[in-house]
Parts: sequence; structure tokens; C-alpha cells
Amino acid sequence: MVCSLGFDRLIAAMDALATELGHPVIAQTGKSSYRPQHMEARERIAPEEFE
Repeated sequence: MVCSLGFDRLIAAMDALATELGHPVIAQTGKSSYRPQHMEARERIAPEEFE
């Protein structure tokens, strides 16, 4: 059995910090149910784009 745990708490914590960083934040969130309000969230980011 494979257990899939999301990162909702981590994403929420980063979202809260995003307003204090002074620059845009883009996060690769996977299939998270949390929808950030202060940063851009993407399910996947291609390796080429990440570079």
C-alpha cells in the first residue's frame, strides 16, 4: 500500500511567508488541495523552466 501525503501545511506556511520575502514566489505544489493567496502555485514545473 502506498500512502500519499500532501504538503498542504508546508505550502500554507510558505504562502504566509511569501508576503515578507520582497519578491514573487512560485511554488511547485503537486496535487495540493491548498490554494495559495500570496504566491503562484503550479502542479508541475518542467526541468527546463525550473533552470
